[in-house]
Amino acid sequence: MSARFSLTVVSLASLAFFCGGTLLVQAQASDLVLRARPAHIAVGKSATIEIVTYDLDIPSARVTWSVNGEERLSEIGHSRFTLTPREPGRYRVRASVATPSGIFQATTDVTAGYLDLVAQARGYTPPLYRGRALLAPRVGGSIVAVPHLTDAQGRPYRASELMYQWSRGGSRLSSASGIGRQTLSIPATDSSRDKSVSVTVTSPDGYAGASNSLTLSRSAPQVLLYHMNPLYGIEWHNALIGAESLSTRETGLVAVPYFFGVTEPTSSSLRYVWQVNGQVVADASGRHTLQVGTPENEAAGRADVSVSAVYTALFQNARAETQLELSEDTSGGIVF
Repeated sequence: MSARFSLTVVSLASLAFFCGGTLLVQAQASDLVLRARPAHIAVGKSATIEIVTYDLDIPSARVTWSVNGEERLSEIGHSRFTLTPREPGRYRVRASVATPSGIFQATTDVTAGYLDLVAQARGYTPPLYRGRALLAPRVGGSIVAVPHLTDAQGRPYRASELMYQWSRGGSRLSSASGIGRQTLSIPATDSSRDKSVSVTVTSPDGYAGASNSLTLSRSAPQVLLYHMNPLYGIEWHNALIGAESLSTRETGLVAVPYFFGVTEPTSSSLRYVWQVNGQVVADASGRHTLQVGTPENEAAGRADVSVSAVYTALFQNARAETQLELSEDTSGGIVF
């Protein structure tokens, strides 16, 4: 008894064999492909692999997904598979589609690596500031891609030999992309809307790659008040916020700007306006320091102090205020 089968295959000849009394036909469909989005990802991120075909009835077929030869999923009509690599390297994903006409297969590769993105703003921060300057409106900066990719032998690729493809807000930045272009310049724009910046890094041989993204948001500049200790200088560990009590009749204050588009707090572009108990201190205009004390012959007093920092050219401004309780030290020494 003979059976006659007809199967059209473009790239491979069909292979018929018996298995447990059932005739199986293994073939590769000409239009069956796998689409990975993205094909290069960072370790811990996810890629979605989707079957694309116009001939096969995927909803009624059993689809078996495997990664590097290991079966991960087998279900009816499962046309999508999510891969989340935990280690760097290349992952070969295979989809086997079982239909009454035979078993059709397609493969694709997804590479995973580490890709760090470091955002840096050109705004001002004081010395010994623990952190990076936040990106304020109308202040430029940059994003640096730091790839951690290795070749088939485990050797790391040099950052200068990799290809970088940058995108912002969903639009490709062709002029900023290319070999060794690991830094993206951020324009000094006044837009405060959040925008996503992404980059895909690939090796010259196409073996390794990774992608990452971050949301580029802008923060308002700030100004903080600090006590100026006559012995130790600025008390950086204690910003004056709210009510403060000091055991002295007189103290010095200093206003320190954060994230403004200046290179130093005494920049001529930055203007300071001080107020004490609601009155503008005219002789302190423009200075970032102020001396505050109790009225003469009074042992204690209260001072509501505020300062506004204004950078007119960039439409930047910030305000800080504090309530100081000053009292004469009766312990035999000055306490700060």
